[in-house]
Amino acid sequence: MAKFTSKQRGNLPKTAFAVPSKAPGSGSYPIPDASHARNALARASGKPVQAKVDAAVHRKFPAIGKPKAEREPPREAAAERRNPKLEARESPAKQRAEAGMDAAVSAHADQMHPLGRGK
Repeated sequence: MAKFTSKQRGNLPKTAFAVPSKAPGSGSYPIPDASHARNALARASGKPVQAKVDAAVHRKFPAIGKPKAEREPPREAAAERRNPKLEARESPAKQRAEAGMDAAVSAHADQMHPLGRGK
């Protein structure tokens, strides 16, 4: 992302800002290129102007400016997909392999300690 001098920023047209009413001042989020558009999306996250910035970036760069609902899957669904414990539970072959390993470990422990564990 190229940095603008104050003169360059002042020479940008108002259409190059996500919040043209504040242009070229602070909080106007310049979006003359894709790099600045991504930066604007990141900086506006959680702020009152986020909807304006999202809409402006989406209009100018449809591929990167998708509305937030389309950009991020719901947190619950994303957490389920990434949870290795749930993945292991869903795989019967993996469950059988783990059960076999537990039995082998128990048999080995019984051979090494015939009086029982912890006695």
